[in-house]
Amino acid sequence: MQPICGQWQIDEVTVLTPKARAVCFDETVEDYAVGNATGDEVSLEGFDEEQFRVSLGAEIARSFALDNGSTLTPKRGVNGGFAGLDGSHVRLAAAGMMLETAHFWMLDRSLLFGIRG
Repeated sequence: MQPICGQWQIDEVTVLTPKARAVCFDETVEDYAVGNATGDEVSLEGFDEEQFRVSLGAEIARSFALDNGSTLTPKRGVNGGFAGLDGSHVRLAAAGMMLETAHFWMLDRSLLFGIRG
């Protein structure tokens, strides 16, 4: 499921991207088995799954023009979420950098740190 997101252009080189996401589902899967002509069988056990989660966050990025025509864009983000059925929560922090050359080659690297509780 994709989050609701957009972009707010703070100035010519700075972009704030807020994000919101909600997930709610109740799923039941029955036992399932598949066999072949030689009598071999693979069985999968069924399960019940129920989830309700909400998360909010934002990412900010600022672009810097380099002398060689490339653009360097560092970015930082935070996100927090809550699972309503079991009361657990998650906090995420992200940091990254994108380099776009004058010939439109792009290198994008990010780190994500999360705490679940």
